[in-house]
Amino acid sequence: MGLLRFRNELSEQVKEKISNYEETLSLGQTQLILGKKLCAGYVDITEYSISLIDHLIIEFHHFLLEFPAIATSNIELNRVREWGSIPTYENKQKAYLKCLKPTITPNFSKFFPYTGMSEEEAKVRYTFKSWLN
Repeated sequence: MGLLRFRNELSEQVKEKISNYEETLSLGQTQLILGKKLCAGYVDITEYSISLIDHLIIEFHHFLLEFPAIATSNIELNRVREWGSIPTYENKQKAYLKCLKPTITPNFSKFFPYTGMSEEEAKVRYTFKSWLN
């Protein structure tokens, strides 16, 4: 949540500086208006937030699906008896299933002018590994 709060603060700074311009701005104009530090930071934290949120949604989904089997294998169910059971999870709502589709992977080569990161550096920074892989 702290990451998103900070990203929103940067977003407000960007909006404040850009709002005076009605025409479409080039990269050079944008960097000149925002300054390279704010421009790079804003692009970086925005992409990082998107990638992290996509990753967390998938990881939480897998946790909800896998937890019952893992818990069942690690808990002596005879101790639970009639007091309860291991809950299972299933959600087939269209909106939920749509959330499981990750955002389109960006063209990592386009990050260099904004952040100074090479294509490989950007791939490493914005790609999270799943515990299932």
